[in-house]
Amino acid sequence: MLHKIHGFALRTAVRTQVAVLQAVARLRDEELGQSGLVVELMLLGFVLLLAAAIFAFWKAGGMTWLNNRLNGITTY
Repeated sequence: MLHKIHGFALRTAVRTQVAVLQAVARLRDEELGQSGLVVELMLLGFVLLLAAAIFAFWKAGGMTWLNNRLNGITTY
């Protein structure tokens, strides 16, 4: 899957995977109580939702839309 993605999207995908793997390793290695585990999972979920939202915005042409809006603001 990652071999079809280039540039910024590839770096973002790799960073997301690394963050997930580090979070899972931290959860496995640390002695957390139930409340600590819930907090860690909620933070991980938030990060994944944010990454998914950014990726969906980018895939839906959000950067083109943003560029058009900024050009509209700056042209006279």
